[in-house]
Amino acid sequence: MKKMISCLTVLTMLAALPTVAASAADNTAYEPIAVQDSADVTDINNLVGQWKYMAALEGMNITAGVINNGIIDINPDSTYIYTDLGGNTHSGVIKVDHDTFGGEYNVPFFAFYEGDEFFIGCYCEQNEPFVYVLGNGGTGKLVSVNHDFSAITGEWEEQVDDGRIFNISADGAYTVTYPDNVTDYGFIKIGKKAFSEDDGSKWYNFYNANGMVWISIPVTDSETVDDLREGDFILKRKNADPRNKYGYYTPDKYLEAGVSTAALIGTWTDAKNDSAVLIVTEGISLYNSNFEYINGNETVKGVINLEYILTQSGEKEYWYNFYNNDGTFWNGFSVSGEIPLNDFFSGQDGATHFVRLQDEKSADKKEIAAARMNDFNEILAVMNASPQYTADNGEIEDYVKVTDSRFASISDVKNFISDTCTEELKDELIRDCDDCFIEKNGSLYVKKTGRSFFSFETSYGIAVTDPAMNCFSALTIGENDLFGNGKAELRYSEGRWRIKSYEYGEWRELMAVENFDISGFAGIWYEDTKTGVDILDIRTDGTFSYTNEYGSTFGTLEAIYGIGEDGEKVIVIELVRNGDIITIANFYPTSENPCNDIYLNREGGSIHFVRHAETGKYTVEKLMEMSVKDYEEKTGRKPANTHPMINYDNSVTVIFSDEDGKTFDAYNLDPDTGIGERFADKSVVNLPQTGINSLALAGTLAGASAITLLGIGAVIRSGKLRKKEDEE
Repeated sequence: MKKMISCLTVLTMLAALPTVAASAADNTAYEPIAVQDSADVTDINNLVGQWKYMAALEGMNITAGVINNGIIDINPDSTYIYTDLGGNTHSGVIKVDHDTFGGEYNVPFFAFYEGDEFFIGCYCEQNEPFVYVLGNGGTGKLVSVNHDFSAITGEWEEQVDDGRIFNISADGAYTVTYPDNVTDYGFIKIGKKAFSEDDGSKWYNFYNANGMVWISIPVTDSETVDDLREGDFILKRKNADPRNKYGYYTPDKYLEAGVSTAALIGTWTDAKNDSAVLIVTEGISLYNSNFEYINGNETVKGVINLEYILTQSGEKEYWYNFYNNDGTFWNGFSVSGEIPLNDFFSGQDGATHFVRLQDEKSADKKEIAAARMNDFNEILAVMNASPQYTADNGEIEDYVKVTDSRFASISDVKNFISDTCTEELKDELIRDCDDCFIEKNGSLYVKKTGRSFFSFETSYGIAVTDPAMNCFSALTIGENDLFGNGKAELRYSEGRWRIKSYEYGEWRELMAVENFDISGFAGIWYEDTKTGVDILDIRTDGTFSYTNEYGSTFGTLEAIYGIGEDGEKVIVIELVRNGDIITIANFYPTSENPCNDIYLNREGGSIHFVRHAETGKYTVEKLMEMSVKDYEEKTGRKPANTHPMINYDNSVTVIFSDEDGKTFDAYNLDPDTGIGERFADKSVVNLPQTGINSLALAGTLAGASAITLLGIGAVIRSGKLRKKEDEE
């Protein structure tokens, strides 16, 4: 029996090959003709990555449906690790083998071997992008984890009045149909949540036609999904049964405080059997968490969903429902909404009663962080022979005696380090102990160092950021003169929070937002007042010019994290002046797409800026680009900087500045024609036809000349721009 399959794609390929008279049973009469393998098709790198191992329903092929059997991780060295749903792992190697059809055609396939035993195989030629079909007759398939949209393929309806209809294809492309039948399109990628730090979770990132992410929705482990949501944005699968097979519904909106599976996060014990432990950890949302139940040799793993049933009176009754990894219902507990939640029961008789185990997990994270930071300060102080913890009694040359009574031996220091730190930081500090400490006459001595050491400044308060189930970050609000702010990553380990790593420096360095996309703010913005002359030009490369009646400032947009009034980490976009770490203003990004309003915060308050609506044939950016080229061709001088002024008649003034930001000339332009006037000598400018001057343009320029009173006039009054004859 052949190891492989007769896939439709292979049959199609074979049908296109020349007909041969020999039968499969008569292959001794002919030498098989080997198909030339294509190196790009048989390259193992095509398989490198993570794949879902999907198996067909019993007795059927994949067209009838599949179930998830686990994950296969494939490495560049042709080895693989298969992890099934029970957490068991199987490893092996992948070889390129060949299957023979009719005794004549050798078709290459990837053969998975666990030792000498054949496991599965798939043809090297993919059946569709990111999918390989397995088994005889299509008994399974490998689906790329980062390209598997099967769970959300189909038609969806947005849950608002006259909601839009989303149609999601198997390759991640989607179309959106509006109530007026206007259609738009976009695509989905699977990865980390957009504009967020990578926490290891997977998200469906929805991109619009312009390639910008407008929303991220968490990826679940379910093979079919009938509900997609993030915040107030909710999609429901059309014509889907709202109940699961156990009769429970998924909530269609967010609920009041306390009604979430997050209330269960922590460690619990059975009130009637203290040897049984239930561990609940963070899931993909507040309404989906993970659990592990351990009772002797019995272990159950799965997910907890917040769901509801309808009572006879039609009211919703909410439940925490536990499902094991294969989707089977394990246990259910009614929701009380009690805060804090320290115990919960199943059934009216309380047959199963779990009680929360109290530990540092539920303690105030700011207090914990401050305590660990201060402990860390003491570790470094002792190890670096700080006079606060040591005294020089002259007993051992180059060593001083440790006077802190907590540290009488090297093991005391190591134990203190183990209680304060974890992972590589702990290991590194413990290794250093043997180099800097010695014991003599029942006392501990530390080597003199004569160098400074880092110290967290905790007296001004702690900001807790990125809190998760087993980790969080903490940042000192204040700073010390020597090292600046300090940031620590804390991880929960063995019933205690410990410092995993730390760094220090300026706030903007520690809290910089990596790879923030500012393209949504690119454009021309002007002050939303009748008399305002402030113009903000944000370029797609993150540079900006900011112009008011006093002149212009150039710089770069930088995204950093700040701490909001509620203690949450928020993104702030700062306008940083060129060459200096000086913020001239900042604004908070919004979730609006497109963004047409920003509130620029600077000394004295907040100013409302609105996006300039491009009204002419040429955009402001295009006019500036054309102006630089035109000016350089005519004068031989290339402006180092340009910035625009939008006038009340929608005409545009493009102002030229040198490397020091000093203004030396300008063009006044009509955005419909690209025609205007040079300020220095009143000569005609025709950007579409650079170099042409004609009296015939005079009429066109009549309207453009008037802009000097409202646009460039403000710069003249500030003394930033002078006519050439004034300079002479």
